[in-house]
This record gives sequence, structure tokens and C-alpha cells, in this order.
Amino acid sequence: MAVPSSIVPSPRPAPVPEVYFETIFVVPLPPPVWPLTFAIVTAHNPHGATVPEQANNQYDRALREYLEAEGISSFAVVGASRDLTHHEGGRGIVLENLQTAAHISARFEQKAFYWVDGGVVFLCIDGSGRGWEVGPWSQRLRP
Repeated sequence: MAVPSSIVPSPRPAPVPEVYFETIFVVPLPPPVWPLTFAIVTAHNPHGATVPEQANNQYDRALREYLEAEGISSFAVVGASRDLTHHEGGRGIVLENLQTAAHISARFEQKAFYWVDGGVVFLCIDGSGRGWEVGPWSQRLRP
């Protein structure tokens, strides 16, 4: 598989829990045309600490409102465990660069975000351009 030019692959281990590499994604209303490159950012569970559902709903709303205020279009993406027992609402965001995704992720106090480039999902912790390959988007996307 060709590695997209926007990410320099990093060897594991990553400075995040290994479970982040097992994430699958559910997109309730897919975009009419899938973007070639986009970020997936959540506002749920800031700093990796589990919070009540009501708080996560407020964080999710704040993320949507922030993106709208900045004029950044997005679509709903749910990151989940393979058995769907754990899930976190987030946004698919078409951005011109990784640094903007990192800024949004940090603004909402997240340890990491996903960057999908050329059909490959990467886990990123900042805007340095380094990331850890998670796998093909086609194998991570669930109906």
C-alpha cells in the first residue's frame, strides 16, 4: 500500500492506548462524494477521561458550533469499538492541512485525532506530519 505523502509513518508504540488502533467508524449520513483527505476529530472525553453522556453531548455540540462559526463544513463520524459497546461522536472535517486538524483537536483537549489520506487511516497526536498507520479506510468504515 502506498503511504500518503502528508504523513510520515511512525513506529509503534504510540503515546496513546493501543485500543485507539482498533477503532472502527460509522458515518450515519455519508457525504455525497467521499473526500480524498479528511480529519476525524471528537470532543468527547477530554484528556482521555470518561465523562457522563450529557457532558459529551455538550462537548459534541460545542465542536459542531465551533466548526460552523469558523465556516468549516463537516459530517458526523462515530468512532467505536469493534463490538460497538463504546462509541464517541465526532466530525469528519475536510481540511487543507494536518496542522488545522491538530489545532481543532487540541482546542477540544483531545489526545489524538485521525487523518484519512488516500484511503489510509492514520492516528496523529499533533500537526508535525508524523502519524501511526491504523489501516485502510475501507476496512474501518462500517455501515
